[in-house]
Amino acid sequence: MNDLTIGVGFLITVILFVTSMINFFSARKSSAAKDVENTVKINMKLDEICRTTNETRSDIKSMKNDIRDIQDEQIKLKLQVEALWKDVDALKAK
Repeated sequence: MNDLTIGVGFLITVILFVTSMINFFSARKSSAAKDVENTVKINMKLDEICRTTNETRSDIKSMKNDIRDIQDEQIKLKLQVEALWKDVDALKAK
């Protein structure tokens, strides 16, 4: 009877061990699937941030070009106004 008790105890231990291993591996697969899903979500968000950053850089570059063009136009206008005032002064002197 003692051998039977040891055999049943061993059988229960083996069954519990196999059940534990099955639970472990199924949970591991589930965890891996969730990790992959989270990684995909993170990559999508990072791509969106990168795209937004690139758009912002492009907008800033465009604004810098516009500001440079406006400054150049202002310089030209200032030179023209100065030339006109010289002409006015020359006409007053006559």
